[in-house]
Amino acid sequence: LANRAINYFSTSDAQLTKIGESKTISKNFLVPVKDFVNIDFDEQDKQIELKLYQRLLAFHLDENNTSALVDLDLKRLQYVYSQLPFEKENQETYLSILSNLRSNYKNNPVYVEISWKIASIYMQNGHKYNPENGDEDRWELKKADSICLEAIDLYPDAIKANACKNIINDIQKTNFSLKLNAVELPGSPFLGYLSFKNTTKLNFKIVEVDPDKFREQSLTNREKNQLVKYLNNPVVHNWSVDLPDTKDHQTHTAEIRVPELQKGFYMVFVSDNENFKNADELEYNTIWISELSYTTNSELEAGSFELYVLDRKKGTPVSEVNVTIYRKEFQGRDRVYT
Repeated sequence: LANRAINYFSTSDAQLTKIGESKTISKNFLVPVKDFVNIDFDEQDKQIELKLYQRLLAFHLDENNTSALVDLDLKRLQYVYSQLPFEKENQETYLSILSNLRSNYKNNPVYVEISWKIASIYMQNGHKYNPENGDEDRWELKKADSICLEAIDLYPDAIKANACKNIINDIQKTNFSLKLNAVELPGSPFLGYLSFKNTTKLNFKIVEVDPDKFREQSLTNREKNQLVKYLNNPVVHNWSVDLPDTKDHQTHTAEIRVPELQKGFYMVFVSDNENFKNADELEYNTIWISELSYTTNSELEAGSFELYVLDRKKGTPVSEVNVTIYRKEFQGRDRVYT
């Protein structure tokens, strides 16, 4: 009943009864459990949930019930921390208490649950990493990964072991993508914008594709596995790029040189598998190589639409060009695009 009462008084529904009160939770409640149970509450203090936490935690301390004590104390710390303003000092205090708790219970399976709490905070911090701001938060993901690896190595079957494994899998997952302009000029190499995470080498393959067949197939089938068949098309270029081993589990970016191509329509494949066999380890872009560009001008009220074809390099008009316009429509009955 005490746990149910705590859960209720910690919810937003219970907080509605305190509308109009300016008093908020003090950071003085963000302290180790033995300090918390000795806090003297004012009789006028309406923080009912904290009083309940105090009584139940004191009971678990007297009973020496480690599992129940740690589980409840983690909830208490999380609750107090969530009610405080998000300030670096508050997070440092929270992490310090959790780290000391983790050290105290290294010989108990609750070590995993505490480790998971700490790793979750580091993981959240790590996702805020922005290289433009220097190395702040850069190594937070590595900290989270190391903490969870150590915990499940000691207690692989403990509560929250799977939660720790999920953190590890998310942090260690390999990701990469390549951004290209929709069109590039023929006969000259060009740059691609590469992002990568947890990989030190990526493989690239460029194949020529019939644009009409690709357009038709992309309307009816968007499954990634179907893209693999394009790898059997004639290969125009095939190369690999070595990447720095950053060891921080963060996403990094780089510009890469893409070899020159002749006029046409191409698919550029990227994979960390040199055989390009697994669709789950495959990304792609399409690109046109052309000397032409175009601009449009439309006036809805007048119902007019004008299209101007230009020389992509010089920007000058190009005459006597045949233009085919395509429009994609969704057929609701058949649930397909045509």
